[in-house]
Amino acid sequence: MNNRRKLPFDYFDKLTQDGNNYKCKKNIGFGSFQDEYGNYLPNVVSTDFESGILKYWKLFHDQQTNDSVEGTVTYNFDEEFKNEITKEIENTKEILEGLVFEVNLNGNNSNVFLKTQLKQINYFIETLELTFPKKLGISNSLNALADYFIKKYSLPHVKHSVIESKEFSYYGIKDDVKKSTINYLYDVATQYYIINDEIVSEDSFFNVLTKNPTDTKDYIKFYCNNHLAVQFIIFIQPLFNNFTFSQIDKSKQFYTKTNKLFNQADLNNTKTRLKNNKSFKVEQLRANLLKISKDIF
Repeated sequence: MNNRRKLPFDYFDKLTQDGNNYKCKKNIGFGSFQDEYGNYLPNVVSTDFESGILKYWKLFHDQQTNDSVEGTVTYNFDEEFKNEITKEIENTKEILEGLVFEVNLNGNNSNVFLKTQLKQINYFIETLELTFPKKLGISNSLNALADYFIKKYSLPHVKHSVIESKEFSYYGIKDDVKKSTINYLYDVATQYYIINDEIVSEDSFFNVLTKNPTDTKDYIKFYCNNHLAVQFIIFIQPLFNNFTFSQIDKSKQFYTKTNKLFNQADLNNTKTRLKNNKSFKVEQLRANLLKISKDIF
């Protein structure tokens, strides 16, 4: 299979989905082992599901005596999973290297592309830390992957950290929302032309959503129609305690594509017309924002 045909983070993206936490993966691991080595299971010596370890008797061929010798074999889910992570990290590295080559070949700036990928790595680090124990080394492996590209291509390190001074957030950003989450929102917003990155910088986007209007002159101007803009607002409201149409109106920080300040009446009127707007683009947007948190919708 040609790895360059795959998305680089397919494997880690699937780990963030519902039903792929540590316990579920361990269940799957034991199930796969039983399917493959079922003939040996009647000879099980011990099973420790909490530790993910199963020991059983197995016959081996002794080349010196040409006889069969019985010995114990240990299946360790954690070790098997670590090996799987190592393999997938190498696959991801290979795919990213191929994509960097293609970006450069097309005359584009690969550093811009790689900065986006570093944000993705940080997102997976923060998300998977919540569902998989540190002993598996997923965070360390992903950090090592990020360090590899940072050093090779002399990139600035994109730190993943919590947002400081949340008490000054005008929209009441929730405590568990990290900076990388807002960075990811920006990437999605630019990808679907909800905003134009030449008009709204990442810093401006971040400042509007996390600070108080009295502390910043930044604003968000939408690059899409009002329907998609309001849909985006509704999709990300669960990340905040007070990201309401009324609060958006009061902030005077959100503009329509035609340079008109979004007010509460416009927002409410647009929302009432959204019921029949189930476009493919809206569903794609929903799917990408679902990656932030399973609780967002």
